[in-house]
Amino acid sequence: MVLHGIDVASYQQGIGISGMTADFVIAKATEGTTYLNPAFADQVKQTLTSGKLLGVYHFASVGNARDQAAYFLSQVGAYVGKAVLVLDFEGPAVSQGVGWAKQWLDYVKAKTGVAPMIYMGLSDENRLDWSSVASTYGLWVAQYNNYNAVNGYQPRDMYGSTRNWPDPAIFQYTSVGRLSGWAGNLDLNVFYGDRAAWAAYAGQGASPLPTPPAPQLSVKKVNVSYGLHLLGASWLDEVINFGSGDNGFAGLPNHQHDLLYIRVDHGSVKYRVHTVNSGWLPWVTKGDRNDTVNGCAGIAGEAIDGVQIIFLTPAGEPYQQAYYRSQTTQRAGWLGVVCDDGTSLPQYTDTYAGMFGEPLDRLQIGISSISPF
Repeated sequence: MVLHGIDVASYQQGIGISGMTADFVIAKATEGTTYLNPAFADQVKQTLTSGKLLGVYHFASVGNARDQAAYFLSQVGAYVGKAVLVLDFEGPAVSQGVGWAKQWLDYVKAKTGVAPMIYMGLSDENRLDWSSVASTYGLWVAQYNNYNAVNGYQPRDMYGSTRNWPDPAIFQYTSVGRLSGWAGNLDLNVFYGDRAAWAAYAGQGASPLPTPPAPQLSVKKVNVSYGLHLLGASWLDEVINFGSGDNGFAGLPNHQHDLLYIRVDHGSVKYRVHTVNSGWLPWVTKGDRNDTVNGCAGIAGEAIDGVQIIFLTPAGEPYQQAYYRSQTTQRAGWLGVVCDDGTSLPQYTDTYAGMFGEPLDRLQIGISSISPF
């Protein structure tokens, strides 16, 4: 059996939860050590009075874990034993690491006797070692396959798989869900259990029941080949993915480049470059270094200072994206990782790789369902 539900925050202030179709509602309570969702009291009241199951969460921010846990409990103490408690671990807070999250979870468990859940994106679940957390705390995982509106509850297979937990307890499969009674977007979730299992996660009675396996599709490996042309000279060696080739990246450090080609062995890719002199150039879909008209991006003699790449997954396959990063001739170290055009995942806020006005001197690309960096 599964249950269907939504999560809400101040963005949904005024939502009529009582009249909506939902087995459960998870409401944002706190953030940091001072913020309380102004709609929290109303959202919780509507959830409980309409007979829906309740969850409450704290959005982690940079700062002391125990202080934030204590503040969370000061605001939700009345609902301990009635609601599933959750740590929302995403965004800048993730840089504090697994140890920070475990401190928060352990503090709440010690104070309440209830083991909270932890929410995160699938990429962070795969990227970090959660072995010290997974044996005690349940997982609520998010993974989206696109940003097309989803009308009503339509759980789907997860694209990819969890690495630290055998299965998630809750799967958030879209952030653009639509339900009757609310005109805006909603996060839609599926809980792999019944009301008794939910009650167990809330601390009522026995330990949570094991969740059935979440449907998970295997992801087809995509290899991306790419190369940069040295301004005023010739093409440099081709690189496949990264960590291969002479340097594991395309480009020559401390030099400028004027042409780029990219091709994939499965699916398709489109890309474009920004040059210091001409700005953004048209999108390119071919990847042929011998075709400088249609097969690569750039203008001979103009230094590239920005790159955008979008991977197009074949229909019916698990969704994958282009992850890439660059360096410039004017500063040391890699710039931030970009995911497609930088708008599809909240943790990737840059919309292109590079820094306008600073010629790009190296580039790394990977195609995956999670960040390979």
